[in-house]
Amino acid sequence: MRKFGRELARLRGLSGMSQRDLGKATNVSGSLVGHYERAERNPNTEWVKKADEALEAYGQLLKLWPDA
Repeated sequence: MRKFGRELARLRGLSGMSQRDLGKATNVSGSLVGHYERAERNPNTEWVKKADEALEAYGQLLKLWPDA
């Protein structure tokens, strides 16, 4: 899951969003986004879909997520 977390952080940075911004866009806390980026916790597939959409990643995150 570390690869997923690194890609999540990279895409978030490219979008100009903070962890808090992405959290608001996906209905979680910014702190939880940080946990996902550091692979300390695993998001569910529904959250990955929301994040992919919010970051306009066009499926990049979903490709890295095993449950998608």
